[in-house]
Amino acid sequence: MRAHGVTVSGASTAFYTLLYLQQQRLEPERQLVPTLRLLTGGGAPLPAQVYREFPKASTSSSRTATA
Repeated sequence: MRAHGVTVSGASTAFYTLLYLQQQRLEPERQLVPTLRLLTGGGAPLPAQVYREFPKASTSSSRTATA
């Protein structure tokens, strides 16, 4: 995602959770996807910790939305 400059993405809760955990394990000080502006998702509820922390790990202005 970072390599392609993704700005909007849609995926499952499991994908976001795994992506966030992988980021925190490998490069916690580096922004996950600096160009990211919007995440959409649906299905399973997004864990509160991932909801709060994912925007910080990606960009300071991104927001997470769930359907």
